[in-house]
Amino acid sequence: MSIFDSSIESIEDGIKGLNKGLPMGLPRTTNIISDVQRARYDLIAGKTSAGKTAFVDQCYVINPLNYLLENDMSVTGDIKYDALYFCLEISPEDKVTKLITRKLHDEFGDYVDTSHLLSKGNNKIDPEIREKINGLKPYFDTLEERVHMYDAYTTAQEIINKVLRFAKENGTFKIEDGREVYYPNHPNHYVLLIVDTINLLTPSAGQSLFDAITKLSKKMIWFRNVCKFTPVILQQFNSNINDPLRVRSGKVDPIGDDLEDCKRPSKDCNTFLSVFDPFEAALKKHHGYDIPRMKGKYRQLQFIKNRDGERGGVLGLHFLGKIGQFNELPRPKPAHVIGPGTGEYMCDQDYENILSYGVTD
Repeated sequence: MSIFDSSIESIEDGIKGLNKGLPMGLPRTTNIISDVQRARYDLIAGKTSAGKTAFVDQCYVINPLNYLLENDMSVTGDIKYDALYFCLEISPEDKVTKLITRKLHDEFGDYVDTSHLLSKGNNKIDPEIREKINGLKPYFDTLEERVHMYDAYTTAQEIINKVLRFAKENGTFKIEDGREVYYPNHPNHYVLLIVDTINLLTPSAGQSLFDAITKLSKKMIWFRNVCKFTPVILQQFNSNINDPLRVRSGKVDPIGDDLEDCKRPSKDCNTFLSVFDPFEAALKKHHGYDIPRMKGKYRQLQFIKNRDGERGGVLGLHFLGKIGQFNELPRPKPAHVIGPGTGEYMCDQDYENILSYGVTD
């Protein structure tokens, strides 16, 4: 098949609805980056505790998997989904415990954090909550079948080896017209390669962390181009974002140069998103939002790079840190809009709802 014919095939796939993507669950975000796509390299960056892991868990794991389960397509239907999740920051057990808090909220409306689930300190798990968790086992059994978590001592090469092994178990490599081509066993197989965070790679002997990140990022391009896999790389920002001089200058929106240890992923990726906490930077107003009124429950999602569409957009998100959930906020109200608006713009009630959510639980 020629390169032109391959492009035509991709266009025809779109006409058939095969390029729609897996829903991230954030409508305005969908309009900008078209949800989770095959063969796209996404970079999600933020400072420690900004919520980048929660964002990835919600938009690349929970919402896509829930969509497939609800439509009975998770394994044998029109779409197959697998995520190879390299947990370099927290253990798989800690991750699943956090996901349990999210599932309890989604299924039953309970709003509890992991300290309560684990009865840490003076916290004690409610017997009713404990009983509800038992009923969640089938869901998490399915999640573990589709989301393969690794947390061993991890170098770039070890990650590459695991992904190659998975690729060979689920498809076939061939050389055609001098090009390497990959044929998946399932024609519409979404394979996500999640690395959280790439800054915590273990360099091989004689290798710097910069070299390790560069090596892995370059190989992610190959997995994207040849296998049509979807790399999802999480990376930390350095401390310069909250530098007082920078804050006073008003130039606090993250950029590629803010990446810590290595900027290579920002050059290699298709899509570069940042999760930013303006409250931590002590900002009063940011992109029209009143930051002190929301305190630490607000996050800014910025589209720094978007090869397939517009970049530079900014969305406001309500962040429920207890359960790791994001919800899109109405736009900030422009000066020319009088009164509370129609729900399109932020109003006093929206601000009050953000601060009051879950305070009595």
